[in-house]
Amino acid sequence: MSVVDLCELTIEEARRRLDAREISSMELTESCLRRIEKTDAGIGSFLTVTGERARTDARAADARIRAN
Repeated sequence: MSVVDLCELTIEEARRRLDAREISSMELTESCLRRIEKTDAGIGSFLTVTGERARTDARAADARIRAN
């Protein structure tokens, strides 16, 4: 896959790429967490970011995708 800001994908495109195994749930999650870390201090749109929970859920989603 070319270098793409995964946060810019539509939900439909993200789902297609996940289904095609072009990206993983963990890659998508990490991309979003990096964007939050980089931009939210100036915006203040999140009260709480539960990064570890998001990573745990992404690992579980990847396991479900691998298992079909």
